[in-house]
Amino acid sequence: KCEIPDAFINNIWKRSNGNPRFIIDILVDMIRKKILFVNDEIFFPNTLNDYTLPDNLIHSIYNRMSHLSPLSYKHLQKLSCIYTPLPKDLIINILGIDKKKLFNLLSDAVNNEILYKDRDKQNYCFTFEEAKSRFFNECQESIKLEMSAALIQYYKSTDDIDIQTAKGIIQSCSLL
Repeated sequence: KCEIPDAFINNIWKRSNGNPRFIIDILVDMIRKKILFVNDEIFFPNTLNDYTLPDNLIHSIYNRMSHLSPLSYKHLQKLSCIYTPLPKDLIINILGIDKKKLFNLLSDAVNNEILYKDRDKQNYCFTFEEAKSRFFNECQESIKLEMSAALIQYYKSTDDIDIQTAKGIIQSCSLL
């Protein structure tokens, strides 16, 4: 009997967004790449940070991106420059949009599994690093700088931020 560590299960779920097809394809790919076996012994990695999804799953993610409205796509490119969690008020502020446009953006992004709401239901996050990276790579340098500056301006008057937000602000500042 093999005990599967909770950390591995959580990492697989996060990497697949709970999509059963993604889970199966990831596990098959990890077996093919011998990631789950070391010296013919089963091995569960502690992290999947360096794991690259199989091409068919990356294509599926890019296909989802192609279903976004042009305006949502443009907004998500901008949000890809932000490394903090994405609460609604931050999105409204840095994109300069109203609540109706926010609703349309979030509906489009969540329905296409580009963004998801975190466990506390307070913030949005990119579902797949591959989508965020593609948006970021397509984004003009001037927009990256503008978004980083907008993020700093947004948090400038905030006295209390969590560690994840602090790390994200520092990472976003590296774009300046």
